Amino acid sequence: MRELTKYSEPIMVGGEPLGDALLAYKMDCTSDQSNMRRDVDLGTCNCCDYFRVENDCVLLIEETRIIDTIKELKSKYDELVGSKRDELVHSVIRNENRQKAYGSLLILCRLAFKNESVSSVIKDKPVKFLLVVSAISDDDAFYFDDLSPKLRNDLKSLLTAKVVADVEILNPGKLKEKLMSLN
Repeated sequence: MRELTKYSEPIMVGGEPLGDALLAYKMDCTSDQSNMRRDVDLGTCNCCDYFRVENDCVLLIEETRIIDTIKELKSKYDELVGSKRDELVHSVIRNENRQKAYGSLLILCRLAFKNESVSSVIKDKPVKFLLVVSAISDDDAFYFDDLSPKLRNDLKSLLTAKVVADVEILNPGKLKEKLMSLN
């Protein structure tokens, strides 16, 4: 897929490369040289950070500092208490990630439409959404462990298996292990 070479770069998590050999196609970039959304005639739609084509699937990879986001949203909606605030915060997070997955799928469709070689490589492959949670302190790990299954189930139900075959929520180390096992 030489057509996509200009988008290829090491996967960055927490501002650091995950590994020199772990490359993916950058979707969420606005540089003049590597603006995938512009190149497929889209505006600045929400999308994941990367996509990567594997033998059996297409991976959408989104890095998030979800604990920071949750804290910011809880502070923003501090007039709400208890479960009402938690429901609103979780709804905002689910909707943001759903928009990123849908925007990424639109970009992939446009890439396939514009380029037959891309189409032939991604055609009929299931898509998996990998939400990579970075910047978790030891104090926040317990909170994340509690949130993770609910968020995963929420995202799976929002995206449905016909659109996205699976949703995984991983820390950077687990992402690296997963990608290394696929190579």
